[in-house]
This record gives sequence, structure tokens and C-alpha cells, in this order.
Amino acid sequence: MATNRSCSFDKEQKTPRQDNPDSLLVEQLETAILRNAGGMERFKKVIPLLLRKAIDEVIDSARTNRFTLDEIEKTEKTYLGTKVEILLRNWLRFPKGKTLDLSIDGIETDIKNTMRTTWMIPSEAMGHPCILVKTDEQSARFSIGI
Repeated sequence: MATNRSCSFDKEQKTPRQDNPDSLLVEQLETAILRNAGGMERFKKVIPLLLRKAIDEVIDSARTNRFTLDEIEKTEKTYLGTKVEILLRNWLRFPKGKTLDLSIDGIETDIKNTMRTTWMIPSEAMGHPCILVKTDEQSARFSIGI
């Protein structure tokens, strides 16, 4: 299930099209996420800190003498995605899904992180919503969407 709607930090929120089941599902997921996050303002405040924590824990500067994501191994980049998944799921207090990363009010949802511009969506996530996270350490920016 793919949608072009992301969780926007802008004041203007788009109204989902009533004839588009994806839009209704995205709205339901967004509502549940923001409910568990404590609202949009808290979401906007905590998510950057959570992503920075994941990055810092993987880089582990004190022990590895590395300071940027460019210096980590390929397997550590994979682990960064797992770390983002764990921190996000725990912070939002959603249980693990039966087959995917989490269950948002009973809806199996996957979490994918990238440091580039594309995500690898596994076959078991096809037909299910995904939370897509993009982190850009150099610009200190991120984006997140459903």
C-alpha cells in the first residue's frame, strides 16, 4: 500500500478523499500515532531526538572513534534501521506486529529507514502501510511519512 501523504509539520492539513481507502487508512494511522505521541507538538519535538539517539548509538563515537554515518559498516546501516524501529515502537507504545514491525490499533505496519532517497520494502509488507523515515545526518534533517 503506497500513499503520497506524509505526516506534515505544516499548519495546513489535507482532508483525506472519502473515495480513497488509502487516505482513510493513513488518517487512522496518523491519528493513532499522534495520540500515542501526545500530540503533534510533542511528536515534532521528540522524533528528531529519537533519530539522533539511534544514530549516536550506532556510531558509538566513544568506543569506535567514528563521528559520522559515512564511517559505519554496511551491517551497521542495517542495524540503524532496526534501532529506529525499536525506539519508535517503544516510544509510541505500540506492540510488535504478528508479521510486521508494529501493530497500530490492530493494523500491521512496517517501519523502514533510509539514509538515501529510497526504501527497501520487503514482500511481507506489500499491501500493508509503512512508516517511512529518511535521515540526513549532514543536513541534520529528517522526514517521516506513512
